[in-house]
Amino acid sequence: RTRREGDRGAGGSGPLKTPLKMLDVSNCSLNHDDMAYLANSFHSYHLETLDLSGHDIPDLYPSTFFKLLSHSSSVLRSLILEDCNIQDRHVNMLILGLSPCYKLQDFKFLGNPLSSEALKHLFTFLCELPMLKNVEFPVPMDCYPIGISYPIDDASLCRFDHQKYERIAEELNLILLQGNREDVKRRLSLADFYSFLWIWQ
Repeated sequence: RTRREGDRGAGGSGPLKTPLKMLDVSNCSLNHDDMAYLANSFHSYHLETLDLSGHDIPDLYPSTFFKLLSHSSSVLRSLILEDCNIQDRHVNMLILGLSPCYKLQDFKFLGNPLSSEALKHLFTFLCELPMLKNVEFPVPMDCYPIGISYPIDDASLCRFDHQKYERIAEELNLILLQGNREDVKRRLSLADFYSFLWIWQ
């Protein structure tokens, strides 16, 4: 895990002169200034792995996040955005941000309140990323009881309509097949059906 404090010279260590290739700041309570620093640093052009999980990206720093994503797009291989409050209305912007990330191999965004329609839209786009191998995403929000709050607590994770989930999973699989991604293998990831994992091999 890379500590952002080290990058900023906390504790008198001085700023890092070697570009960071991996940055994990999940659940670090980054504020707008922190994100702006990351987006404007020379490290942003070298990041191959980026984990921003646990931050409310759409509300706290949407523009600086996309600037960071744009800078790292030519080298980014792994992006983790779990529990980031990404909702249906944010999907189009997310797709725009991911479009130049042709080297992306792993994309994980568990715990975000997305509907099945939003996931279908996103799946259609994901078919276009040639290097993508692993995608982890949440059970669709419309499979859960109306009014469920996010992040979903452990006791409620598996309280969803499993039959509806399976129907949606088949529709997502059809999107992949129609996108000429017959090499897709579907696997369940994590316990209690919290997410599902598609692997391109």
